[in-house]
Amino acid sequence: YDVGLKKQYVKIITDFISRGMLTLKEMNAADVAHVVKDKKAQTLLIERFYASKGAACLWYADLLRNQQLPDVDPILLEAMRHQDEQTTIGLLDLLSADAGAAAIPVFWDLMKGATPRLQTALAKRAARFPAEIAKAFSEDLFKTATDPTVKAYAAAGLYAAHAVEI
Repeated sequence: YDVGLKKQYVKIITDFISRGMLTLKEMNAADVAHVVKDKKAQTLLIERFYASKGAACLWYADLLRNQQLPDVDPILLEAMRHQDEQTTIGLLDLLSADAGAAAIPVFWDLMKGATPRLQTALAKRAARFPAEIAKAFSEDLFKTATDPTVKAYAAAGLYAAHAVEI
């Protein structure tokens, strides 16, 4: 195929998706990879991700992560602020190890009114970030949490941080 045909293919598929005539879920992985390389398609994909909820949000998030788009972590972090607890926990698992510095301020915000289940998920994820990034969050979580499971995961994060210092 020549380059012109490939660009036309991407435009056609993008147009179908934007008009609701086709969904990314109906496409195979190779087709999605071609479409997602296009900037317009990336913008559309991110818009659909932000507009989605629950399982659909996680599907789009997984697609964004697997297509290796640049700057996916900030997109995931922003979405966490607007999703339900279960979806937020699912998004936590998709963050890269490099997300730590940007993630911790979002984690602080998510802690406000968080259930023990979400607190535990945040503690687990924070413990996988470099110690210098997550230590203060884990310390505060350990001091303020009332749930023993949350305290245990916060302590595990602190143990990892102190092990690095020794």
